[in-house]
Amino acid sequence: TNMPQAEVLSRSLSTIEPRKCKLVRSQNSIGLRIRDLHKGDGTKLADEHIVQISYTGRLSNGKIFDSNTSFLFKRNTGQVISGIELGISKMRVGGRRQIVVPPNLGFRCKEPPHGLSVNSTLYYDVEILSVTLDQKDQIE
Repeated sequence: TNMPQAEVLSRSLSTIEPRKCKLVRSQNSIGLRIRDLHKGDGTKLADEHIVQISYTGRLSNGKIFDSNTSFLFKRNTGQVISGIELGISKMRVGGRRQIVVPPNLGFRCKEPPHGLSVNSTLYYDVEILSVTLDQKDQIE
C-alpha cells in the first residue's frame, strides 16, 4: 500500500528503530561531503547537546524525500543517520550546511523510508536552530 507523503516524511530521520550498528566515526567515512553556506555565530555543538535543526533531504535527481522545519534529537544516540551526525559536527547555532551522504553513512543501519534504497546517496540542506543540554547531563 502507498503511504501518505506526510508519513513518509516523518519516518526518514528518526522514528524508525535503528538496527544494531555503531555510529561511524573514523577515517573510513570517506565520501561524506560538506559545504558551509553560513558558518553561524552561536553555540558550537557538543556531543551531549539536544539539537534542533531544519533540514531538507533530496535524492540525486532533486526529488525531496524528507523535510522538517523543527526537528529535535539528542546527539550520538542513533536517532539520526550517521551522515547527518558526522555532517553537523563542529557546526554552530545559525550555521547552514549542505551535506552529501554516501550510502555507507545513510540508511545502512536504519530501515529506509518508503521508496528509498539503502544504496541511495542523500543530499541534505541543514540549519542548526538551537542547542540545549539534556537535563540529566547538566551539572548543578
